[in-house]
Amino acid sequence: MELEGSPYLRAPCQSDWPTNPTCAYPRWPDASIGPAAPAPDPLPPADCTCGSPWVARAQAIMSGFGASGLANASAATKDAFEDVSDVRPFHLPHIFNACDSNDTDCVLESTTVTMPIHSLRGDYGPVAASEFRTKLKSRQAMWQAYGLDASDDNATDATSLNTCAHINAAAIAWAKAAAAPAALARFEAAGAPLGVAADAEAPIGLTGPTWIKTPPVFRRNDSGVDVTSYSFTIANVRRGDVPFFITAGFHYCKLLSPLKAMEWIYVDGLPRVGAAARAAACERCVDRRDPVNASFAAAHCWLDDGCYAVGDAANPCAATQCASRAPLSSCACGGCDDLFCTF
Repeated sequence: MELEGSPYLRAPCQSDWPTNPTCAYPRWPDASIGPAAPAPDPLPPADCTCGSPWVARAQAIMSGFGASGLANASAATKDAFEDVSDVRPFHLPHIFNACDSNDTDCVLESTTVTMPIHSLRGDYGPVAASEFRTKLKSRQAMWQAYGLDASDDNATDATSLNTCAHINAAAIAWAKAAAAPAALARFEAAGAPLGVAADAEAPIGLTGPTWIKTPPVFRRNDSGVDVTSYSFTIANVRRGDVPFFITAGFHYCKLLSPLKAMEWIYVDGLPRVGAAARAAACERCVDRRDPVNASFAAAHCWLDDGCYAVGDAANPCAATQCASRAPLSSCACGGCDDLFCTF
């Protein structure tokens, strides 16, 4: 929970109105469309959580200095929790200095931005964030800040390199290493393995980047579940020497929180009784149509195996815990194959 920066430990900070002196998170670009939003009332407490320590590790993986040829290259990264779609003011990742490739003592100072998404509902929902919407500086930008050429962003940040997936694999590896031996042994004996699939690219849509609202996908396969991260990359135009409104040097990821990976080992990845029968019940439910047989009209809740009409307030499932094919349903699972779309 500490690595995630869980709000169930401490309230999150607001970087535009700093109250925790240990955060020392610099504003960037400190610009808004129209007047900036007013200060929150009340302000966060002085011991609020600055951001996610895990995201600093994620930026280190994204930077990939080990492959740069610079043995001593390093960066100090600060993360902040903010709405990634906010424009009052904007919140963007940034590199605040530059290093010479021959300077073994220089440390890049960078920031990241993370929006944790929580879907807790009553006593049923998971405690971990269902996703981290995280804005990182690209590998190209980090290398160029150290004086390297790195002129080909496809060689450093192409979606096919699966850098977001590598970060998520690191979260899974951390959870396995940190889990209690008995819990890990139980999971490895009977649980469904959690793996990573290749990154998927989120394009620009009619209303802007589709990356923001496109959640990661947790999909069953023959042996377990794979998580797919959506990424969004922007080349480091003019080596980042551009005004903030010219986007440059970004690599955005949908990240798996290490707490989410830990929940998988302890709870969500363990087998469910009568899995085949439950899947069949789900299929029967989501195939139900309205009285005139015009469209799908039901939602299957994985918590109680109940079948509910779309919009039924008695459904105990949050949107991320149910399956439906109905066009007006809020269920995140589009079908029964996406059993683990929330977990």
